[in-house]
Amino acid sequence: MQRPDPYVREYADSGIKYYYRKEFMDESRGEEFELLEGPKNNDETLAYKIDIEEKIITVSLSETYPVKTYDILNKKSLSGFYGIYRKTGSFVRGFGTFLGQILNDIEGLKYFAIDCHKNSKSRITGRKNIKLFLSLEDYNHFRDLHSYITNTHKVNSKYEGESRLNEILNKKIFAIDSSFTPIMSKRTLQTFVYRYLENIDKRELFNIMFNLYDKANELGLVNELVFKKFDSYRLNWIIEEYKKNLRNYPSDEIKWQKFFEDTFTTIYPNYKYIIREIDTIFNFKDTEANSRPVDFIAVDMYNNIELIELKTPSVKLMSSITNRNNYYLKSDCTKACTQLEKYLMRLEYNSNEMYKLIRKKISKKYGITQKCIELSIIRPKAKLIIGQVKSIIENENKYNDFQMQRQSFKNIELITYDEIYNGLVELKNELNKKAF
Repeated sequence: MQRPDPYVREYADSGIKYYYRKEFMDESRGEEFELLEGPKNNDETLAYKIDIEEKIITVSLSETYPVKTYDILNKKSLSGFYGIYRKTGSFVRGFGTFLGQILNDIEGLKYFAIDCHKNSKSRITGRKNIKLFLSLEDYNHFRDLHSYITNTHKVNSKYEGESRLNEILNKKIFAIDSSFTPIMSKRTLQTFVYRYLENIDKRELFNIMFNLYDKANELGLVNELVFKKFDSYRLNWIIEEYKKNLRNYPSDEIKWQKFFEDTFTTIYPNYKYIIREIDTIFNFKDTEANSRPVDFIAVDMYNNIELIELKTPSVKLMSSITNRNNYYLKSDCTKACTQLEKYLMRLEYNSNEMYKLIRKKISKKYGITQKCIELSIIRPKAKLIIGQVKSIIENENKYNDFQMQRQSFKNIELITYDEIYNGLVELKNELNKKAF
């Protein structure tokens, strides 16, 4: 019976199996195997070879790739390996183009391998002659990413892939080798960044800048000059946003919750963790309390817990009339303080349960292990942010009564929105005292 073309034939020699194919074959069609003796014929090329003892499969690639071959490590056959043609080992159409574009933008790439060992980790070695190793798990992530991009008709697939590759290697390489440089070419990196920046809004851009600054500061790369310049710039933005929110959203509590969540660690630099919407009520039959958890829980630099409750800037602080010649706090203010006292009591009484719950929330938000989080729930304090003092400051008696009553709360600090704003302006002026 005549053997159909195209075909791939197998040749075994000294523990290594060689698989040859005709140069003109269409690898997407079916192939037929035949065990033959002897090296390749003139019209054949090496499809792949398998080193049985070393568990290495070396696959030939076309000229469109930056390397002539790639290796599949810790595997004796192509069975069960997805994203390739089973008989040739080359990457399937579409996915191969996607992966090839990414590999071509890695300057100096001389070797590429996929490690199928169950404990393998993606890694990269060398500076000029770069060797890239992808774990099987991360390789499968690329297949899934390509499938997602294809199914959703997503544009700029190469940049999606490069972003994913850098994400994988950032997580698994940079933390170990701080001297490692980015694998993307400068041109590709710039193109990706510029295209990304075109589609983000002002708030997202500032968040990226702040995160980069915080990371640089954590690594000790921020000197005093950079610190003062950037913090002054960050304060300028926060002050402008704060002023705009006071003007446009005096009664929007949700807007202020989001703003403070984004900026609390700058407004109050002694805070290192801020978490939202955490129920501090245990075994407490107060329906209002159960349905209205405290807005924030903050952890300061000394690991102390502090509760933070927000009311809006438009809330009235003091009564408009006197009672026995005294002005008194409005009900919104006294109710919030009473509720905070209950929160503090239940927080301390249920400290073991709350300790676990708060650590879990912090771990999830900040991406750190729970065992690295230290907390102290001993005599916790609270902050109530409410109203504006400018509404009462012109009336001396009313202002004095307000100051007296705000200090009567033992564990609660009552602070107004305009006082926070004034504090930010003073902080900015302090940073600007010395010329940059």
